[in-house]
Amino acid sequence: MDVGTGSGAIALALATEGRFDNVVATDVSRDALAVAEQNAAFLRDDLRAPVEFLHGSLLAPLRGMRVDALVSNPPYIAFAELDELPPSVRDWEPPLALVTGDHGLAATRAIIRAAPEILVTNGLLALEVDTRRASLVAEAVASNAAYRDVSVRLDLTGRERFVLARRR
Repeated sequence: MDVGTGSGAIALALATEGRFDNVVATDVSRDALAVAEQNAAFLRDDLRAPVEFLHGSLLAPLRGMRVDALVSNPPYIAFAELDELPPSVRDWEPPLALVTGDHGLAATRAIIRAAPEILVTNGLLALEVDTRRASLVAEAVASNAAYRDVSVRLDLTGRERFVLARRR
């Protein structure tokens, strides 16, 4: 599952490079889903797994499903930080894809809370996070008894950008 798929980049990478029976991608924006579906159509010959696109906020479209892996690059910029972003980001990406409440942690915390209902035992939770908040996200995951093996991983530039955990 790719929660908050946007253009579908992560979901389509999973479907072309991964070994999954199917990939499901969600987004609250119908416009984003339309772009993701166009991108999937462009890559249809390279897809190893079918990709299903579902409309709805965060994990809401996934209720009742059980999955092996849940990945997300959710909004993680605080509203007060929007003006600090480089124009190439601020003026290109829709604000809905960038900003969230609770000092940039609302969407991530909502995913952390809801994911255990969807993940199978030993299922992977993988979150892309703001480097300034990686330790806070790791702490939020670690404080939830549903998870184990919480780790923070570095991006290619050496910055703390990913939080991984397994469902107990």
